[in-house]
Amino acid sequence: MYCPNCGQASPDDRRFCKFCGTNLGLVSEALSRGRVSNTNLSDATAQIIEQWFGEKPDPPPGKRQLNDIRSGVITTFVGIGLSAFLYFLMEAVASSSHIDPGAVP
Repeated sequence: MYCPNCGQASPDDRRFCKFCGTNLGLVSEALSRGRVSNTNLSDATAQIIEQWFGEKPDPPPGKRQLNDIRSGVITTFVGIGLSAFLYFLMEAVASSSHIDPGAVP
């Protein structure tokens, strides 16, 4: 078996890579079951599993909550920024458009 993190060859019965410490037991589990139950994976391992099985392993609960919080914060700031931009744009349009009541169309 090759370590999905560093690419070094390791015996099939080894649980951890002796070069980088990646948990090879999870890779063996993914190959045998098609799904990883323990999601303490490195990014490289998760990418390899995604390529092999076409799906991402479930993130750990703490990381999932952190991703949800990040998404909410980003969405909030984008909304505030867009609102401010539109406000100032409309103010600029309103202040620059003077209608002369005596002008003939």
